[in-house]
Amino acid sequence: MSADEGIGPVTSRHRTINLNRRNKMYWPTTCVVTEVIPAKKMAFQVNQNGTIWSYELEPTDAGTRLVESRHAENGVKAFSTLSVNAMFGGVPNFERELVDGMNASLSRIKAAAES
Repeated sequence: MSADEGIGPVTSRHRTINLNRRNKMYWPTTCVVTEVIPAKKMAFQVNQNGTIWSYELEPTDAGTRLVESRHAENGVKAFSTLSVNAMFGGVPNFERELVDGMNASLSRIKAAAES
């Protein structure tokens, strides 16, 4: 489905329900889109922990570079830290897993874009 089918174009304040996965464990999160610059950037804030994720497109001589980032300048909510410590082996381990997941996502997006 394209962004303009069914639910309309994604705009700031758009809300999403997401299904996250780690091995056989699944959990939902909700987000609010915080910024949309067509063909350049989309950012959203995760309600459960306050982090902001973004995807930015940058033109290059060879094509386009996609940058995915996660920001928590003000830290994350206490419940999120407790959950990460209990279920993911602590913040350092969780952040390593996030980076690995981001790299895997970017690889899949690259493969899809190039096919």
